[in-house]
Formats: sequence, structure tokens, C-alpha cells
Amino acid sequence: MNRLFQMLIDTINSTRNTRPSQLALRLLVGAFGVASIFVSMAGGNASAVLIGFGFLMVLLAMLYPDSLGAGVGILVVAAGWVFTRGSTEAPLQLAILASLAYVFHSLSSLAASMPSTAPIDRRVITRWSVHFAPVLAATFLVAYVGTKVGRLSGSVGLIVLGLIAAALLFVVPYYLTRARSES
Repeated sequence: MNRLFQMLIDTINSTRNTRPSQLALRLLVGAFGVASIFVSMAGGNASAVLIGFGFLMVLLAMLYPDSLGAGVGILVVAAGWVFTRGSTEAPLQLAILASLAYVFHSLSSLAASMPSTAPIDRRVITRWSVHFAPVLAATFLVAYVGTKVGRLSGSVGLIVLGLIAAALLFVVPYYLTRARSES
């Protein structure tokens, strides 16, 4: 218990040296994490334990972006969707949830890549945005189209292979255009 309190005190002390721009980035991580939890579990009967664990993971991702908080938080969000919905009855809501989860994870990765005492360089944000925007659009589109198609008849292997092919339709042209622009 003493170790937990010491970690909490160290975390509070480390935030005193954190730059305002880094605090804003971490608040964005938290905002998108909480939004993911609400979209995932709203309107259903999710357990308080699952919701509480989700908030704990979002807090962990905010305080320690290089931890497993964001990844486990996304698993909690997915579990919340499955437990409250059980199906893909709301394709637009599921596409929004997938997009929010991607933004949460991407912002956590961005925060983890920079020390909390470092200023945020505009060039880093610009390069991150160039990579972020097309993947966000593809995430939304694939999630929406995937739920609109509904349950496909056929083997699970063929369905997974089809989803991988659909993802490659977005990934390959993106990387080909990047390779040309860099050379």
C-alpha cells in the first residue's frame, strides 16, 4: 500500500514539471477514452465493475501514456460493446466507437513518444496528422461498411481473409504514395 501511495505522490510531483501543451495532449487522451467508454456502454446494462475498470485504464493512459492503459482500455471498450449490445445493430454507432477508440489509442501513442517536459513541435503534430487522418477515415469506413454487410455466410477464414484484403485496399495505395513522395 505504501508503494501505491509513493507512486501517486511521484506522479503528482512529475505533473508539476509537465508542459501545458503536454497536459493538453494528455487531457485529450482522457477525453477520447471517456467518450469511447460512453459510446460503448451507453444505453445498455454494463456492469459498474467494467465501467470503473475502463475509467481506471483511461486514467492510467493519461498519467502513463507508455503503459498498457490505452490497449487494455480499448479491450474494455470492446467488451462493453459486446456485453451491452451483443450484435452490430447500430452500424453508425459502432463506426463512431471504432473511430473514437482509434483516436484514443493514437493520441496515447503520440503522448508516449514525447517526454512530458518536452515542448510539442508543430512539425511532429503535422506529420502525425498526415498519417492519422487517412487511417481514421479508413477505420470509420471499414467499421461502417463491415456492419452494414451483416453476417456473411461462409467460413470464418474466408471472412477474415476478405477483411484483410479490404484493409490492404487502403494501406497499399497509402504507402505507395508515401514511397513516391519520399524519393
